[in-house]
Amino acid sequence: MEKSNFNLPTPQMLIKRAKEETIPVSLRVKESTVAIFDRMAKEAGVNRGAMMNTWLDFYAQSQSAPNADNSKDIMVSYLNSERYWKNIPMLSSEELIYRLAANKNVEIVEASDVHGLLRAYNKNEDENVVIGIEPLDDGFSDYIHVGSPVRCDSDEDMSHLFVTHEQWPLVAVLLSEYSQKYGKLFPEEQVSITGGMYEEIANACIQHEKPDGSLATAIKNILLDYVERRHD
Repeated sequence: MEKSNFNLPTPQMLIKRAKEETIPVSLRVKESTVAIFDRMAKEAGVNRGAMMNTWLDFYAQSQSAPNADNSKDIMVSYLNSERYWKNIPMLSSEELIYRLAANKNVEIVEASDVHGLLRAYNKNEDENVVIGIEPLDDGFSDYIHVGSPVRCDSDEDMSHLFVTHEQWPLVAVLLSEYSQKYGKLFPEEQVSITGGMYEEIANACIQHEKPDGSLATAIKNILLDYVERRHD
């Protein structure tokens, strides 16, 4: 049998590779394949799952052009993942607001911390329910408010998106997590959401009043269209 030109790294080389953010997937493989991975994992001093993950990552990367930038593909995959447009809308308002605390792209504006933000939200203190996203060197450029009517107020330097009290937690998490992901993949760019996009998002919030998968999908499509066009 002719030998393949694809040279596998040693298990030790694989384990030393830097890890990106991971996404859980399910695989069905042959029993003999599992035995091979068990042997490789034992030689590397890791568990089978770690060995399978790193080997699969290495193989996939080997299919890309040398020094290829996969940032766009990663961003598109992230937005299309059910974790983004389906699972996030299933969280309660409380869970969504606490989720904001882990996001480095978020500045809680009026409340002192995430606990204060949750208290203000539960008391329906709209003027205190606001976060900043899109961090800049001298502050934040965009803000998401609870306010009426649903709208976007934008100029050249700043955008203020106003959504309903019910919509706010979902919209805040979707946009802030997208902005954080975008910033990691495209660190040279300062803008991940334009004023025009905020206008489209406001219109989506008007069309989809309930904070569910339909609203999340509409927002996802707006963000996805920008990524596709911006990095075509």
